[in-house]
Amino acid sequence: MPMRRGDRNSSEEAEPLVRGDMADLDAQIGQRLALARELTSRLVQSQDEIDMLRADFYNWDEYNEQLLRSRFSSNKIANEYKRVTFGIGNAPSSAIELTWLREDIGTQARKLESLRQKLELFSPRSAQLQTCAHLVGSRSEGCGL
Repeated sequence: MPMRRGDRNSSEEAEPLVRGDMADLDAQIGQRLALARELTSRLVQSQDEIDMLRADFYNWDEYNEQLLRSRFSSNKIANEYKRVTFGIGNAPSSAIELTWLREDIGTQARKLESLRQKLELFSPRSAQLQTCAHLVGSRSEGCGL
């Protein structure tokens, strides 16, 4: 059955919208980024301290993912944030392990910062404007915004 013109977007996943106050989410992400800076600047001198940093990073990262799941109308943003991990056969030296761990923290912090810069794109008002622009482009008048 051929697709009707108006059905084109129905098969695509709708863009997620922010749940709750946008400024509150921005502040929460700001706090999470501050914690990332603390993690990456932490003085680490032993394997035990590396292990503690890794545990703190995992906790920070899991919290961030859950925050994104709870503050958006779909899981799309949280799924894009989620890390892909894989194991290696031999344990690297402590110095390499610490470098990789700090890189992982930096990668996840960069994702949060990128999301923070795009937050306004996920507001209900932005979605209404996009819908209105699509309707006006299709010659439907009277968007009412």
